[in-house]
Amino acid sequence: LTVTDPVNGCSSTAQVMVNENTTEPGATAGVSDVLTCVVTTVSLQGSSPTAGVTYAWSGPEAFTSTLQNPETSDAGLYELTVTDPVNGCSSTAQVTVIENKTVPDLTAEDAQHTCNTTAGLVLNASSTVANAQYSWTVPPPYVGFFPNTQVQNLTVPFSFIVGDFTVMVTDPVNGCDNSKTISVTDNAIAPPCDISLATGNILNAGAIPNGSYNWTVNNPDWTVASGQGTPSIGFTPGAIGSIAEFSITITNLVNGCSEGCTIELQNTSGGVVTTSSSTTFSRVVPQQNLSSEEVFKGDVIEIPKEAHFGVYPNPFRNTAKVSFSIPEASNVRIEIYSTYSILAIPLFSGKVEANKYYEVDLNANNLATGLYLCRLIYGKKIIEERVMIR
Repeated sequence: LTVTDPVNGCSSTAQVMVNENTTEPGATAGVSDVLTCVVTTVSLQGSSPTAGVTYAWSGPEAFTSTLQNPETSDAGLYELTVTDPVNGCSSTAQVTVIENKTVPDLTAEDAQHTCNTTAGLVLNASSTVANAQYSWTVPPPYVGFFPNTQVQNLTVPFSFIVGDFTVMVTDPVNGCDNSKTISVTDNAIAPPCDISLATGNILNAGAIPNGSYNWTVNNPDWTVASGQGTPSIGFTPGAIGSIAEFSITITNLVNGCSEGCTIELQNTSGGVVTTSSSTTFSRVVPQQNLSSEEVFKGDVIEIPKEAHFGVYPNPFRNTAKVSFSIPEASNVRIEIYSTYSILAIPLFSGKVEANKYYEVDLNANNLATGLYLCRLIYGKKIIEERVMIR
């Protein structure tokens, strides 16, 4: 600056330095995590190399905040403005909050017990999610039969376990889950079997949908003349006075269950007549190794129809009666089994007489509520009765 006096023409000078402060404070924006079904809130991360700055956030759903690290639960683009109060200069930065809440896909179908699933009905569940986690909820009365429900495919060990099963699949990455309820029913039912004699040397057993039929005769002088493989056959009788027993095994090809029945015929001078009516085989499972650690399995065998075994009342709360009789004198065991054929109570053991009625008390005071199997075991035979303790 030069100052001049116009009267005498003298001058004076002075100087001043004009400084500039337009340095922006700098801004960095980040986020703590990804929004998932487990992580429902994340923290926005703001920073600046300049001390004493102020922060101003804006984002989706009219989001605003003056905190340095505010929290949000909405995905989208967020912008941070950092202001230096000394010079009023600002810097901006942006960050995107990502959301991963994709529900995993799940496939599971209704299922049926059949005679082809004697080793246990397997309920299958699947998902395309990598390393998906599975969990099953079973009908309350049968919880004790499933010590591990944290599996992808659940095995239902017995055909009497029916009802609604729910499977849940969880994505381990985002914690999101999906569930489906399926119905389990019992289709392990043997087809009806009854043989009748018709005129013209014809035997009829009755047709079933999807059935297969196998006829046999125990007298070589009598033959199946026609119709083998069908529910109705023509036969050629043997000599007058001869007797033959015709048997048929009917199999339901859908559920794999079979039933057999027989009829006894005699050829008389007046024609073929029935000497004994059609008789259906009663079928149970033969005794195997009944160790307390094994699930009982075996092939179907025949037992005399005179065998009797029952529990009453059923269901019951504290005590019940177990009644039984068998057609031949034998050593008998009556045992109560719980989950997966684990022995709970050895109820009775001893030799009994043929065709005599016996009754044993069943005390359930030391048993938890739930479903049990009561087994009558004699010789190579076993009969099972389901028992519900309330």
